[in-house]
Amino acid sequence: MRVELPPPSLADNSGDADRLLRRVKRGIGSDRIRLPLPLMRSLPAKLRKLAAQLYLNGMLDLRGKLVTQKCGNRRVHQKGIPAIVVVTESESADGKPLLITQIDIDSLIRSKAAMYTILETLTLHVGVSFDAIDTFGVAGTFGSFIDPEAAITIGMLPDLPRERFHVLGNISLEGATRLLTTPKLAKEIGPLRESLTCLELNVNQECMNRFSAARFLPHTDMSRFPSVLNTLSLRDKARPKIE
Repeated sequence: MRVELPPPSLADNSGDADRLLRRVKRGIGSDRIRLPLPLMRSLPAKLRKLAAQLYLNGMLDLRGKLVTQKCGNRRVHQKGIPAIVVVTESESADGKPLLITQIDIDSLIRSKAAMYTILETLTLHVGVSFDAIDTFGVAGTFGSFIDPEAAITIGMLPDLPRERFHVLGNISLEGATRLLTTPKLAKEIGPLRESLTCLELNVNQECMNRFSAARFLPHTDMSRFPSVLNTLSLRDKARPKIE
């Protein structure tokens, strides 16, 4: 069974795990399915790591397109759609190859571009550069399974020293717990709520322009990702040269 996971949208902004589970249920025509939650939560992170390695090894180009010469016989077509074999038939538990299609990769490129664009727009709005951020907290399920190295490689997160990234977990639940157990914190909520600013990104033309620039690996402006450039340079030097 082939499952295609559409990117999140304003109409459906639920998490990847929830959208994937709905698609699987629709595909088999039954609600009687149970998938391990840790597995569901870890899938997006595994896809980001896969994309990062494909790019670093030249199997994805700057546009996120599969490179035939580098992919070799792992590049196939599924119903006319380019795909790459991640797990071969002999390696698979059910004897069927595991494929990642170009559509899947394109969806990841859009998602990572949206993430970076939002971060860039917010920091510019408040007049702070990425380099000025000493601590970069990543919250929610996304943060729990994030691999900064892979996320930076594909241009999802800014290229900062890795020690600045910190996993915060479910901070909304943590905040609610603190409020219930420490009632005096309620006095601090009002001023915080009043200080919030709503920034409409979907009507921000500069945001749309930044999004277009971010739809490349890792970005159209490679100088923003010096560590990725360095990794690519070291790998190029390590590859044997054919005279």
